[in-house]
Amino acid sequence: MRETTLSELKTHLDERINVAQNQPVVVRLGNRTGVAIVSMENYEKLRKLHIQELDDLCSEVSAAARVRGMNESVLNELLRD
Repeated sequence: MRETTLSELKTHLDERINVAQNQPVVVRLGNRTGVAIVSMENYEKLRKLHIQELDDLCSEVSAAARVRGMNESVLNELLRD
């Protein structure tokens, strides 16, 4: 991981983007971390990972609800006007 400041990023944008193809570039804003620049490949991997985590969570919640007696009939009754 490479760190840079906002002013360095403005001056060396092309070089920092090239670095980000292989490793994240963290842009510091004063004393705090602002953002990270990552390659599209790594961004897509992260996005897919988050989607999988959400899908796993939904499966866990669904299984727990079934154990507690939730089914389509009960759900329809709860959602009825």
